[in-house]
Amino acid sequence: MAFFIRKNKVNLGINESEIFELINIIIKIVRIFSRMQGQSFIDTSKKIELSPTLIRDLKYCIKGLKDYYTYTNKTVIIKYPKLVYYTNYDKFFPTLDIKPYDSQIEFIQAVKNAFNERGAISKPTFIFYRTMIGSGKTSASLALSQLVRECKLLDAKNNNLQVLYTCLIGSVRVQVGRYSYNKNQTFALAAM
Repeated sequence: MAFFIRKNKVNLGINESEIFELINIIIKIVRIFSRMQGQSFIDTSKKIELSPTLIRDLKYCIKGLKDYYTYTNKTVIIKYPKLVYYTNYDKFFPTLDIKPYDSQIEFIQAVKNAFNERGAISKPTFIFYRTMIGSGKTSASLALSQLVRECKLLDAKNNNLQVLYTCLIGSVRVQVGRYSYNKNQTFALAAM
């Protein structure tokens, strides 16, 4: 694949951003499938891992593309920052490789503490989550939505619980929508 792209780049009109996007998704595929197990076709009682040869071939493909196009994380961040958060292939591989910040963990814990064992709010609570830019407010909305969803499942009386995420930046609202969509959560976007 890497050889085909390098050989036909000019003929097919493939631009660098598409190549970088492809490299990103192949990296994600390797990360997802290298730790995945499935049922053996030969003996259905056994679990097997994906072929190490396939993973090695994909890594070789990544290396070939990275070397040929001088791909670096710095180049991606400077030239194609969108690819840091989202690629067009994410709808096929909807995963988030995010380790929560300490502030996110504290935020979700504070919200959890406001609920009782039935998932209802035990006392009126106001939590003001204020952190610097890029510290996880957007991705924390996904954890908060999941927590609210779990509370609704615990008790039907909680069905009126909703998460209202507000932000002046349109691209951030869209990112929250993408997170929700990838996790099959009901959501709506609006702008004034």
